Order: sequence, then structure tokens, then C-alpha cells
Amino acid sequence: SVRHGSTAHLGAVAEVVQRAACLSKSELDFGIGYVKVPLKGLLQLRNLTRVPTAFEFEAPETGDAELLIVPSGGVLAPDAFVDVTFQLTPFAAGKRSLLIGCSVEGGRSIGLRILVEVRGLTLSWEEIMPEDPRAFALPPLDEPHAPPAEAGEPPPLNFGAAVPIFEATTRVLLVTNHSAVP
Repeated sequence: SVRHGSTAHLGAVAEVVQRAACLSKSELDFGIGYVKVPLKGLLQLRNLTRVPTAFEFEAPETGDAELLIVPSGGVLAPDAFVDVTFQLTPFAAGKRSLLIGCSVEGGRSIGLRILVEVRGLTLSWEEIMPEDPRAFALPPLDEPHAPPAEAGEPPPLNFGAAVPIFEATTRVLLVTNHSAVP
């Protein structure tokens, strides 16, 4: 109301100029991974405006990894967020850096970098006698197996100088997997 006057109403209109959203982090570092062993990460996508905002992730096509994003798109309610799962399955060893884009309808696109160092299979082996208890015992699952200092060619199986014809001779090759690759 106006002092010593009459009450007046004034109409006002506001318009959102640009929609906006953001990820909880701009980089997802998986650290060390292994060939064909899926890695999962979780980030939040937040709508920074007071209007519904559509989004869609655009995963790059690579032959050395498979990337699954859930959800890959949708509509965020005003001031809402959604948990987004990124599952990466690498198919080749080496360092990887993937750039993922997320388009926001009516706003700026968002970028995400995924980093991982992919390792391959690491094995060691030794020839043991058939009566060795390690030939039948499974290693403890809760203890990690340290890889050997030197990994070389597999040792030759030595059946001895005098193997009788038509008689069976047995040797056991004990192979240990030091990696997470099944």
C-alpha cells in the first residue's frame, strides 16, 4: 500500500534464461582395474534450476572398453538430483582416459573424464611333484598372492632321461593367478 494513497498491484514476469545442471565430480578415477573385470562408479547429477531439465549422456564408442551409463538420460525435476552409475569393462591393458558428454536441454553440456589403469593377467608357475600337498590344496582366498619378482617363460616339464614306453609318468604344473582377472 502507498501512504496516503490507494493500493496498486504490479504484474511481474520472470523467465529462466538458461537451464543448468552439474555432476558431483568432473573426474571419475577408477585407479587400477583388470581386463574384463567391470568397474563401477557413482556420481550425482543435480538440476541447478527451478524448472524440469532434460539430460542425455553421450558415451564414446571404443573398441577397447564397454561403458554402461544408468540412467543414460531423463528429466530432472526442479532442484532435484539423480544418482548415475558408470560401469566400465576394459578389454585391453594400458592407461585409459575417456571423455563423456552430457547434453542438457536448453543449457550448457557437461563433461566427465573417466581414468583407469588397466592391467592384464599376471601368472606364476612352478613344477611340483604329484605328492606335494600344494597339488591338492586350494590357496586361502583371503590372502593376496604377491606376484613373483621375475616372470619368465614356463619351465620345461622334465620327465627324466629314462621314460619307459607305454607307462604313464605324471608331473604337476602349479599355476598361480596374481591378478583379479578370472
